[in-house]
Amino acid sequence: MNLQEIIQTTKHLSILFVEDEDTTRKYVKSILKDIFFQVDCSEDGKLALETYGDYFEQNSKYYDIVLTDIGLPSMNGLELSKHILKKNPKQKIIVITAYDKKDKHEELLALGIDSFLPKPIEFEYFFEILEKNAKLLSRSKD
Repeated sequence: MNLQEIIQTTKHLSILFVEDEDTTRKYVKSILKDIFFQVDCSEDGKLALETYGDYFEQNSKYYDIVLTDIGLPSMNGLELSKHILKKNPKQKIIVITAYDKKDKHEELLALGIDSFLPKPIEFEYFFEILEKNAKLLSRSKD
């Protein structure tokens, strides 16, 4: 893993990070701020959906990547993903999950979400997933 290469693919991108656990949210946000142009955070699904809509209204575009925990208050990550994909079917979503439930993964795959990060987050794999999604985005913009 080469962090400089990852930064080259992510430095112009925006990301919405949704995590209800305060310490994890602050720690991961500090890492994301070093590699993404724009980083916004939310602590629950409903607020994240509002933030997603507000970002579009202010920028006339959606976030490049949404990184969400599956277990969230007020609206879980699966429901959040469904709402986001209704607004923007091409949205890149990465789901963080502590669950090893096959039905959840199958439901996410059926929505078109194929990037998963198991908890606890292993940061080498975390960066690989971010880079993979950033490269897919840059190819689709070419």
